[in-house]
Amino acid sequence: MQLKDVWIGIGEFFQWTFQFLTAAQNGPNFLFLGIGLILLVYWIGQMIGQARRGEN
Repeated sequence: MQLKDVWIGIGEFFQWTFQFLTAAQNGPNFLFLGIGLILLVYWIGQMIGQARRGEN
């Protein structure tokens, strides 16, 4: 087995997984957007809490 065969296998795996993303259309985009917004709101809340407590 050559290193080229490993990279070809990895490429075929990614092509296989991206078929699911195209079939799901915008679902994964909305999922990642929602998770990002939740984390952003949490982070901003933590920063506001630290500012109120006088922490840096």
